[in-house]
Amino acid sequence: MKKSKVEDKSQETSKAQIQVKEYYSPGSAQNRVNDVLITRNSIYLATPQGVLEIDPLSHEVLNQSDPYLKEQNILQMGIGANGTLYANSEKKGLMALPPGATDFYSTDSTKMRDFFIPENTDNVYCATSHGIDILKAGVWTNIKVKGIAEFQNQANDLQTIVGDKQGKLWIGSSFGLYIMQASGGFDFFYGNFQIIQGNTIINRKGNSPLSGNLVYDISIDPASNGVLIGTNGGATWISDSSKIRQMSNWKVFTADHTTSTMYAGQIQVREVPGNSPLPINFVKTVRAYSNQLYLGTESGLAHFYNGQWEVLDMDKGLSADSIMSIKIHDKGTQPIVYLGTNGGITILPFHPTLKEKEGS
Repeated sequence: MKKSKVEDKSQETSKAQIQVKEYYSPGSAQNRVNDVLITRNSIYLATPQGVLEIDPLSHEVLNQSDPYLKEQNILQMGIGANGTLYANSEKKGLMALPPGATDFYSTDSTKMRDFFIPENTDNVYCATSHGIDILKAGVWTNIKVKGIAEFQNQANDLQTIVGDKQGKLWIGSSFGLYIMQASGGFDFFYGNFQIIQGNTIINRKGNSPLSGNLVYDISIDPASNGVLIGTNGGATWISDSSKIRQMSNWKVFTADHTTSTMYAGQIQVREVPGNSPLPINFVKTVRAYSNQLYLGTESGLAHFYNGQWEVLDMDKGLSADSIMSIKIHDKGTQPIVYLGTNGGITILPFHPTLKEKEGS
C-alpha cells in the first residue's frame, strides 16, 4: 500500500538512550515479556516461564532458576494497597502473593482477560468473557454489563477494564466501549462499522468517533484524566473524561488501512490513508502519561507528544517490534518507560515536553 503523507515532526530517540534486556538465549521465545510491574523496590516481569524478579538498578534477574509460578504463562501483574502481588495466569486465573509469603496461591477465579485494582484498595476488578468479576475480602461477585438490546450479546465479552478518579469504570468489549458510572448506570459508545453479507455491504453509523469497536486496552492519564483507547481501528484520545458526550473532546489516530466498497455490483477493497504515522491500526496496548501518548502495536511503538510523533521499532533499537505492555515508573527524579515486548524488555527515557526542553 502506498504510504500516506502524514506530517511527522518527530524527535528521534537515539539508540544510545535505549536499553534492551533479554534473559534467555537471544531470539528465544522465552524472552517475551507480557507485563512489567515496578513495586516493592523490585521490577516484576510477567513471562511465559512465570514471574521474574528484577533488580531495579542492574536489571539483572534475582530468581531466574526458580521464578514465581514457574512454567506458567503469566499475562499481567498488579499490586493491592496491603502489598499483595496479583498475577493473571493463563491457565489458573488470578493468583496472589501476600507480603512475606514465598508462594502464590489461587484465588479460585475464572479466567480473565484483564484486571484493575483501584488505588488505595485491595479490590480486584476483572474483565472476563461473562462480565465483571470483583474480588473483595476474598469473596467473588459478578456484575453484568447492561448494553443496548442490539448489541447485548457482546456486552459482557470484556477485553479490558480500568477506573478513573471519579469512580467510573471504563470497560472495553469485543464490540464497543462501556462506562460504568459510580451510580451503577452504563454509557455505551461505538464507532462506525460495516456488515458484509454475501455481495452486500451495510454501512452502520456509530454514536461516537471511536476508532474501532474491538477495544484492546484503555489507559487513563493520571495528570489530565484524559483517556487513551487502543482498538482494532487505531487509537482514540478523549482529552476530558468528564465531558465524554462532547465529541469535540475525541481525537482519532489511524494508520493507512483498507475498507470495502461496492463498485459495479462487486465488493472491492479501497485504500484509505491514515492521519498518523501509526505502523498498523491494531493498537494492542496503550499508556497515557502527562499528556504524552504511547501506542503499542505488533509492528512497533508510536509516541505522540506536543503534536509530534516518534515511531520506534527493532531497527531503531527496541528489543522487538511486538509491544506487549507499556509501563511508566515515576518514583525517581525522572520517569522511565518500560516496554514489555516479545523479545525482552526495552527501557526508554521519558521525553519532557518541548516547552520543558526549551526551559520556558
